[in-house]
Amino acid sequence: MKAKADEEARIAREAEEAAELERQRVEAAAAEELRIAREAEEAAERERQRVENEARLAREAEEKRRLEEELRIAREAEEAAAAERKRAEAAAAEELRIAREAEEAAAAEAKRAEEAAAAAKKEAEELERSKAAEVAKAAAAAKAAEEEERRKLEECRVVKYDFYGGLDHGGDDIACFDKGESADVCREKCDKDPNCKAYNYIHPNGPWGKKSGCCYKRAWYPMNNANKVDFWYKKKPSDECTALLKKEAEELERKKLLIPCERPSYWCTHAGSTYKAGDCIGNGIEGDHFCWDKDGNRGTLMRTNNCESIWPSAPGNSCPRLGLPPTKACVRPSGWCSHAGDFYKLGDCIGDGIEGDHFCWTKSGNRGTLMRTNNCQSVWPKAPADACPKLDLPWPFV
Repeated sequence: MKAKADEEARIAREAEEAAELERQRVEAAAAEELRIAREAEEAAERERQRVENEARLAREAEEKRRLEEELRIAREAEEAAAAERKRAEAAAAEELRIAREAEEAAAAEAKRAEEAAAAAKKEAEELERSKAAEVAKAAAAAKAAEEEERRKLEECRVVKYDFYGGLDHGGDDIACFDKGESADVCREKCDKDPNCKAYNYIHPNGPWGKKSGCCYKRAWYPMNNANKVDFWYKKKPSDECTALLKKEAEELERKKLLIPCERPSYWCTHAGSTYKAGDCIGNGIEGDHFCWDKDGNRGTLMRTNNCESIWPSAPGNSCPRLGLPPTKACVRPSGWCSHAGDFYKLGDCIGDGIEGDHFCWTKSGNRGTLMRTNNCQSVWPKAPADACPKLDLPWPFV
């Protein structure tokens, strides 16, 4: 039993020793593996460090290459920029040169224009002064001429006479005064009368006995010896005076035509009368008056007739410009517009209520009129197509 126990103890010891040996082997193996693992780890670390170093070196090399490339590009860009700057500076300098030349040319042109303007202004001023001087000279000359003409006209208005003492022209007396009137009385009469050619003065104890006075006469020739008689005959005015007096009369007549005739309150107010004012002269002033009635009476107050009233038989063509005043109805001759194919119409082309105008036409295109505005004169066969627009005649317009 003891042997068995010892055997078992031996076996247990051997097992324990084997286990110890196995443990030691395992520990040694583990230690070896740990060593190997550490060596592998160290190798891996060294490899990692090598790779990292190589990567770092590669990165550094790449960075260096990149930097060198960027530096190259930057240098090239800088060189290009420098070249562009130089080109731009050259272009700017050229533009500046051109601008300076243009500015200098503009300044020269402005100076030339200014000098030209100054010269033109001076020339214009000189011309204006010259014109002003000419105008002033002309005005002064015109004024002087006007004053001279006025002076001459005043002289021309004074009627001049030749005096003959002891002579006379018998007869041709316009009027005589035997109440002791002076010669000036007859001179004044003769001055104003265009028919007077001479006047005399008869002294007391002369041809009239104790009476004295004067006569103004329509003739002066022949002259005979006459005791106690003084005689004056009117001198013919010079051609210059005749022209000046005519010019003055025409100017007075022109001014008179600028004043409208005054229509009396009673003029052309009776029953059946028609009134119209108009301008028969054509100077823009409605200063002429016309009146007519249904009985055919006509009246005018016209500036060309010194505004004197004419009634009841004013001429039918007093104012052709206006066709006034209307006449009485035109009388249609017995054979007028009575042929086969004739067309006839009676009407009022004036608008005064009197159907006194006659019209005739044919299919062949002939036209005829008898109109008051034409003094009832027959017009045939080419009367104006618009002779009476008021009636809108259906006659042919050929």
